[in-house]
This record gives sequence, C-alpha cells and structure tokens, in this order.
Amino acid sequence: MTGDLDPCRLTPDASLNRVRVVDLPGVALPPEVRGALAYDLLAATALVTHLRSRAGQLGFGAVNVAEPDVLLRRFDECFEHPDAAIRAAAEEVAEQFGAYLGYALLTLKRGDRANRAVRPEWGDGYWRHWAGVTRVHIGGGVVAGRLGPRLVAHAAQTLRDAGINDCSVQLARWPMLLPLVGAARAMPPAGPPAVVLDIGHSFIKRARAESHHGALTALRLLPAVSTPPTELTAEGVSRLAAYVASVVADTTREAADPGVALAPTVVVCLAAYIRDGQPLPRIGDPFAAMAAIAGNLEIWLSQRASEQAGQPLEVTLLHDGTAAAYALAGEERAAVITLGTALGVGFSPPADGFRPIGPGFSIT
Repeated sequence: MTGDLDPCRLTPDASLNRVRVVDLPGVALPPEVRGALAYDLLAATALVTHLRSRAGQLGFGAVNVAEPDVLLRRFDECFEHPDAAIRAAAEEVAEQFGAYLGYALLTLKRGDRANRAVRPEWGDGYWRHWAGVTRVHIGGGVVAGRLGPRLVAHAAQTLRDAGINDCSVQLARWPMLLPLVGAARAMPPAGPPAVVLDIGHSFIKRARAESHHGALTALRLLPAVSTPPTELTAEGVSRLAAYVASVVADTTREAADPGVALAPTVVVCLAAYIRDGQPLPRIGDPFAAMAAIAGNLEIWLSQRASEQAGQPLEVTLLHDGTAAAYALAGEERAAVITLGTALGVGFSPPADGFRPIGPGFSIT
C-alpha cells in the first residue's frame, strides 16, 4: 500500500481509471456496472460505443463510419431534436451515464470493503481523502455540451438516493478549458501575457493568458491542433516529443503581439503525472514514455522550443488533472474529475501563490 495521498503531488496511483465498482451494499447496481472499471463506464469510448448500439433510437444514419467526435456532436443535437422519441432516447442515455458517474463517486466516497480490496495500491489515506471531499467539479470534453448538466444532475441524484448528502456534484464553469485556466493561474501574479497549452491524447488546446494588477483577466484562445497518433516505440515517442516542442515554439510566435513581450515561461499541461520536470512511468502511455527522451523532459523541451522560436523559453510541465484543479484554487475539500479520452483527477489547492481570477475574466 502507498499510504496517504498527497493531493499536490499526484502519482499514477491516484488514477481513477482503475477504480472498480465491485459492490455498493444497499444500492441496486445494474449488471453492467457490477465489477466494471470507471474507465469502462465513463470514458469517451464507452459513451461512443453505447451511442452506436442505440443508433436507431437516436436517429443516426451511417454511425459505424462516423468519427467519435462527430458522433458526440450529433448526440448533443438529439436533446433538442424535433422528434420526441429521439429526445427521450437521449435523455435515457444521460440518465444512465449520470448514474454511472454517481456509482463511481459512491465507490470513492464510501470506501466499501469490496471496492478497497481490488485497489491494493491505495492505502487508507486515499480512501480517507475521498471520504472528506465535499464538492466534485466535473469537466472534460464528454460534458462540454448539452449532456453535461444532465449527467451531473443524475450523478448528484444517485448520491442523494444512496444517502450521501455531504458532497455536491456540479458541472465545472469551463468544462473543456479547466487545465488552461489552471495553468494561467499558476503563472506568477505579476508579469506579461503568457502562453499556456493543454496537450491531450486527441487535441492540443492553446491560449494566451493575460492579467492586470496581478489578477487573471482573459484567456485568448488559439486554434486547437491535433495530437498525432503515436506508436509506443523509441522512434514514435521521439517524434511526439519533437512535435510538442514545435507546437510550443509555434504557439509562442502566434500569440505574440507587436511591441508586447510574452513571458518566457510556457506552462504545458500534459496527460501524464509529473515529478520534478519528468513524466512518471505508466504502461501504455506515450506521454509518460517521453521520460526516456532525456533526464529532464522540461529542460529538453525548453531547449528545443527555444531553438525553434529563436528566443529563450522555459517550459513548465503540469499534470493535466492537477492543472484543472488549479482553476479552482482556494476551494476547500474540492476535487475535479474530467471525462474525456480517459478519466482525469485533481484536488483543489489553497489559493496562496495562485493568480486570482479577476471579476471581468473572459475567454475569447
């Protein structure tokens, strides 16, 4: 067992993807939930697979050839479809997946013996920490559209039905952009505009963060770029790392305004757990595999990006779930769960040292 959870320095052990819902005594679990991993219930692939199985009820056509992001957009439109039967089918999906989220949260909050037994890498400290969480913010691409409020409402109802009344579940204010907001808040309180990036398995979100009198005032979004598919070979991982460096350099050039210097620090949120500038090992994860590129990936990326940008740059790496929680810095006993390609997690830190969000904060 690993003992206590350090919410400020998460490791791969903190992942929610391997949380298994074995049993929730007193709760009538659907057969497909009993024994399932949270990843298999809640990741985007699980939702897409379910939508394909209900294609006829949802009014989809050539669903088997549709890309997952296209399918999710079409599903979002079902909630306002003129056909009442299609709207009803969409609401059923929202209720089902909201309940799935609720069951996962009950597993975390209650820490029943059966569920602890299948997560031996979590010591009592992990379960105590989750038992003490009183607010859960849900973000990520899965909940970015009309599904989000519905899924969260059903999850919250599932907790209440099971007698859990000390934990609220709510849709995050910026569900798809939490890591970017958190990265911007992690910059020094005073300074010029800065570049922040959120590098996921599918897309790289990019923005220029602006502040005034020490408060974060705006995120100016730049067009997202695709994350290339990566083979888990030395050559494939090297190409991925080189691509990340090039995106950092390109984004710095694109974000610059004539006569206005940007901060030399670029905060890069990565779908990997980070320790001292280096991704921590994780089987099957191309971002974690980038640790093999150099003794310190932060320094390596800084050097390569600086060369390509023609100016000194200093890359700071953040675990994307931790960065998402930075967006909520100052909230006590709060957690963030993001639903996307995989499940992400982070815990809100104290506000000290983070840029406050200004009253007129905007994202454009």
